[in-house]
Amino acid sequence: DLPGHGRSEGDVIPSIEGMADWVVKALDASGQDKTIIVGHSMGSLVAFDVAARYPDRIKHLAMVGTSIPMPVGDLLLDSAKEDKDVAKEMVNFWSHSQAAHLGGSQVPGTWMIGKLGRLLERSGPGVIYNDLKACHDYVDGVERSKQIQAPTLFILGEDDFMTPVRNAKELVENIPQSSTVMLPNCGHAIVNEAPNEMLDALATIV
Repeated sequence: DLPGHGRSEGDVIPSIEGMADWVVKALDASGQDKTIIVGHSMGSLVAFDVAARYPDRIKHLAMVGTSIPMPVGDLLLDSAKEDKDVAKEMVNFWSHSQAAHLGGSQVPGTWMIGKLGRLLERSGPGVIYNDLKACHDYVDGVERSKQIQAPTLFILGEDDFMTPVRNAKELVENIPQSSTVMLPNCGHAIVNEAPNEMLDALATIV
């Protein structure tokens, strides 16, 4: 996990570029010369920025539930800045498709909405705001997409409200070696809603 996330200690990093630099340092520390990098949502921006600015380090890039730019509405940003619970509720609600709100998890006994809700509840003070603002402020992605040299796989949810498919169109067009897997009836929380399809897609690049 990035600093300040999950079980990782340290202060959160306020920019996508800073997170990407940290990932490269982690690769250096673990002796990874060239690797496959996969990211979902904010993580997709981090993975993308690594591939754009450190092309010699990446063999293959996979972006899951992504769009560039990735703007965040004022209502959500303001609520997250004040660490209001409603910010977590909005993220959880908008991350799932209408079908997911009715159930139907591929993992027996798993409640998709509750699962993400618990993860969001574990976020430390200011973490959600930091991440949302970092996504919102990352505005050079379309131009940087022209620097991507690695083959790139896009895994997108057809019913993604957080990062609409249309916002990834120019990005896909700018990367010569790109392919797209479109998941029907799937929202932004692809890891929750379509884990099997996501794994099948990722298996094609590893």
